[in-house]
Amino acid sequence: PKRSAAEIALTELHAGGKFNQNSYKVSGGLHGVGVSCVNALSKTLRLTVRREGKVHQLEFKKGVPQDRLIEVRDGFETSPMKIVGETDKRGTEVHFLPDTEIFTQNSEFH
Repeated sequence: PKRSAAEIALTELHAGGKFNQNSYKVSGGLHGVGVSCVNALSKTLRLTVRREGKVHQLEFKKGVPQDRLIEVRDGFETSPMKIVGETDKRGTEVHFLPDTEIFTQNSEFH
């Protein structure tokens, strides 16, 4: 399915908006690898986006999207972010837990 820009930034290297002069809607970090690497090395990662009165979320386990929505729009499958609530706030949060199977030393995280 066609995925949201946020999901692409969280799952593909070099997917950030810094390399396209026409668009800067999403950034994946330095050279487009930052957040996608964090996601790949995390036990869990949750992205929350608050905009236009809605709270949107994506959740991942070991870099794999969980409970993905699939909708058909104009004959094409799409996978938008889930809407989990309403808000008058704006902003983006990323919460993650490093994968202790990868980070075996000093693996006490808070």
